[in-house]
Amino acid sequence: MGKVRDNRIDTLKGFLILSVVFGHFFTHDASHGIVSETMANFIYSFHMPLFVFVSGYFSNNQKVIKGGVRLLETYLVYQLIKGIAYGYSVLWMFIMPAPMLWYLFALIFWRLLYAGLDKIGIKVTWHLLLVLVCLSVAAGFVPWIGREYALSRFIVFAPYFFLGVMIKDMQIVDVVKKKFNLTLCIGILLVALTIGIVCAVYSINIRTVFSGTSPYPSDKTWIYALARLLCYLTSFFISISFIRVFSFENKIMGTVGKDSLKYYMFHGLFLMAVEFFELPWSTVFAVIYASVVSIVIFFFNKTQLSDFAITPVSFVIDKIRQRK
Repeated sequence: MGKVRDNRIDTLKGFLILSVVFGHFFTHDASHGIVSETMANFIYSFHMPLFVFVSGYFSNNQKVIKGGVRLLETYLVYQLIKGIAYGYSVLWMFIMPAPMLWYLFALIFWRLLYAGLDKIGIKVTWHLLLVLVCLSVAAGFVPWIGREYALSRFIVFAPYFFLGVMIKDMQIVDVVKKKFNLTLCIGILLVALTIGIVCAVYSINIRTVFSGTSPYPSDKTWIYALARLLCYLTSFFISISFIRVFSFENKIMGTVGKDSLKYYMFHGLFLMAVEFFELPWSTVFAVIYASVVSIVIFFFNKTQLSDFAITPVSFVIDKIRQRK
């Protein structure tokens, strides 16, 4: 019997995917205003670690092939669209996931790796997580582990995915609500926001450390290695705090959470459109664009066209089967 879906986690995913949407618009704000930089620093301290963790938490080995095929379909469709738009060569199209598509590319292989380990009887334990963290820190010293094949992010974010896998049998929301004080968690989020403000004021871009996309700079390898290690610790407590504050039942945000993949894929196209038409950028415009995009996607997701847009081949095949 499968795990009963917790609607509170759907609400959590709703807030989480909206933070992804707004975070991407803030990072593209060419004015680099203090507010945009602050919010981007804050959001990047938890949004993808927590998103990857939730992906691991809901991973199901019984559906790994079917789910993987659909994810691969989505990846290939949008890789083609974005690759053409960004002028990728044929070779580059195969080795370099387009912006934001690294997550789908990595998710497919995380799930395959999880299924493979499970098949040969290797369980996910704290020992495996420790090994993965060590591999992540070590990967930064290797010059060729970077954006190609999303290899750096695949390694860096793997511990979050497998942590989700390891505790997937827990009622994570209940555990967090029982173990962590709400006031303390709000305080942790405020501290993280304050650090984001300080970094923005002094032009310190902490997002590069949390994103894990590139090898360490040759002149600061050990500093960046320590920073990457600290990222696991800080993102853990910030993510726990986010779960504690934002995991409750809400119908609208729950609907957003259930459609999180669609938000993730569709908002990137809107972001490309804003850049293509050279629309004005500022913190205010970033908020307006992200808000409008989120509302448009919310209503677009109510149509079957959104299902076609996310997995066009599967959509057509399903319709043919239904008619038979």
